[in-house]
Amino acid sequence: MLKEQELLRRVVAGDPRAEAEFVALFRPRLLRTSAYLLGDAGPAAEEVVEETFRFALPRLELASNIRLYDWLRQNCLRLCYVRLRIQSGIAAGQELEDGDPEPK
Repeated sequence: MLKEQELLRRVVAGDPRAEAEFVALFRPRLLRTSAYLLGDAGPAAEEVVEETFRFALPRLELASNIRLYDWLRQNCLRLCYVRLRIQSGIAAGQELEDGDPEPK
């Protein structure tokens, strides 16, 4: 936990090496989470992880009193659920466009 807090302090201070270390530390676990939830370890899971970091990195100074991985995972899960809702909406729209009123 101390290592994470020190890393967080360095990332918030703008250390680019610390940011790369931060991403390298949490990326594999977030990738497993997104791949499991999306059912795909390919580009979709990678995109969700990248979106998670794009969301989280500018807000890290707000995360000083929480467990970092838990916070990152919650954001990753939220993005996965958004992606799944969008995909299911697209799938429903495609079914209607095909002229098939029955769900498949």
